[in-house]
Amino acid sequence: MKKFCKILLCFMLVVLGFGLTACGKGNNNNNVNLTQNVKGNGGLVAKKGEYIYFVNGYRAATSMNNKKDSYMHGALMMAKVSSTGIEDCAVVCDRLCGFESSGVYVFGDYIYFTSPCLEDVYDSSADDTVWAKERVDFNRVKIGTSKVERIYQSTVNNSNVKFNYYTNDSALYLTVLEKGQSLAKNNNKTDALYRINAFNSKDTITVAENVSDVKFADGQELFYTTSTTNNNKTTYSIVEYNAITNQKQDFVTSKNSFTIIDATQGYLFYSVADELVSSNKYLYRAKIADKAAVKLFECSEYSTNMFVTKDLNVVVVSSNYIEYFIGQSDIPQPLVQDTDASSINIISVDNHSVLYYDNANNIKCVEIGNNKTMQDIVTLATDSGISSSDTIEYEDGYIYFYNTPSSSSNKYLYRLKVVNNNNEEVELVGRYLDADKPAEPDDELIGE
Repeated sequence: MKKFCKILLCFMLVVLGFGLTACGKGNNNNNVNLTQNVKGNGGLVAKKGEYIYFVNGYRAATSMNNKKDSYMHGALMMAKVSSTGIEDCAVVCDRLCGFESSGVYVFGDYIYFTSPCLEDVYDSSADDTVWAKERVDFNRVKIGTSKVERIYQSTVNNSNVKFNYYTNDSALYLTVLEKGQSLAKNNNKTDALYRINAFNSKDTITVAENVSDVKFADGQELFYTTSTTNNNKTTYSIVEYNAITNQKQDFVTSKNSFTIIDATQGYLFYSVADELVSSNKYLYRAKIADKAAVKLFECSEYSTNMFVTKDLNVVVVSSNYIEYFIGQSDIPQPLVQDTDASSINIISVDNHSVLYYDNANNIKCVEIGNNKTMQDIVTLATDSGISSSDTIEYEDGYIYFYNTPSSSSNKYLYRLKVVNNNNEEVELVGRYLDADKPAEPDDELIGE
């Protein structure tokens, strides 16, 4: 009897220990440095050490079949990178990931990624159980394995989803904004912001409802816009939320709505109409630590085409003009007018240069300085195939973008190295399907 009791006690301790590990607070129990040697989290390509993890190709979720399609074109892939190029490229797992809500992160020993929904779920718009492949599955897979674990499944379609991960190395949280009415059964939330524990998905909370938009910041914070109406009076707010501590507070309020431009390097940039003259909208820069705000300049004509440099200056775009504001100046400095283009789309800005593509899909670069001319604009690639609806990103010296090769109708991921603003050859990052391999290199993608 005593022996039986000892065995029973040992069994209970084992079960209790397992329960604390699997279902407790969901912390990083292995004490792995989750972000060491990692670059580029959150886009098409994440890099850890000598390896990159990326989405090979793109097409709309409505045209995907994650149950039976080939896993090459839209696959999550990994490859070794060196000074000689990309090698040892391989598919990570059996999921199609190249769709409207693609996103790749690396934390510790795991790759975190999104894919179209893989299973039949209840959809309130159809009042039935359907294969809702436009919803987003948030997954992870351990590096060196192929077993996929789902962390969370959105309750709205991918066009209405924004997301990011936050970590302090002991915890990892997925934050998701779902715009519109939830399609899930027994969930009537609208415009809801959620926080999901990536180590224990049962630990999921609703941060707020009726959220207009969100801006994911550096560090542990995100900022979202919302409004409340009392006695026919509406108050608009930007709310600061700490994704690790689950604490939130109003950052600034107004009787007019806000647009968050950026949250970076300890500052929040936002625009809001003047409370006395509502037709005049101004850009503000506020220090996140103490909320102290400085009015920078009138910005109505720029809409959201404003980009913050690393030294906290602001680059603005209007049609084919690029200008910039230095410090707290309210007078723009003319940078350049691209007379070969009717419109400009910014890819990236830093303290020294602006990367952009024009309406003809040419990728260009110009150094920041007063009154540059057409001779100062460097064309990095012509007819790149970039679309404003695609994700384009600059990371670690490369521009990553999708393009359709001349031999195919499928979009694949390419990269363009930027070295001293000189044009370089466009390089395929992953692998073509056999049927899509071009007979000759796509010379039309190479800058002149």
